[in-house]
Amino acid sequence: MDAKGPATDQTVDGVAGTPNAGNGAVPDKPGISRTSSELRSPPMELTGIDHVVLYARDLAATIDFYTRVLGMDHLIFGSSHHALLFGSQKINVHEASRPWEPHARPDPGSLDVCLLTDSPISDVLNHLASVDVAIELGPTRQTGARGQMTSVYLRDPDDNLIEIATYNDPAER
Repeated sequence: MDAKGPATDQTVDGVAGTPNAGNGAVPDKPGISRTSSELRSPPMELTGIDHVVLYARDLAATIDFYTRVLGMDHLIFGSSHHALLFGSQKINVHEASRPWEPHARPDPGSLDVCLLTDSPISDVLNHLASVDVAIELGPTRQTGARGQMTSVYLRDPDDNLIEIATYNDPAER
């Protein structure tokens, strides 16, 4: 081992890799590694996610949960399309019994998503208690896309797993 640490892969919070020249890890993101095929120039550069689709058994209950509990805005667009808005993000909500074409398998309860907040986790916990939403897990330390964060987990009316997290370092938010 040299002064920079081991020269072999290791696991950091469950993610393989360390920042060294031998394993393709991203130098400024400890614990994140890329395979050799990922190091080639991509045919395009993806810049973000525009929206995701959430399938709901009960459209009204789902919209109520995300607006009342999580503070999202409800948007109706087109003749009968529903979306939830927060920050610069959008979640389209489809009734599982009436999916649009094309569509993924319309399986309510199959979403596992992490939503970010700048609020302290204590405020999140107090709010969730005030609206009678049970915490499934947390607060717990997790590794997000930009660094270490503190998370709590809960379920929506369709049993989707919702993680609400805040980055521990304000510079990573």
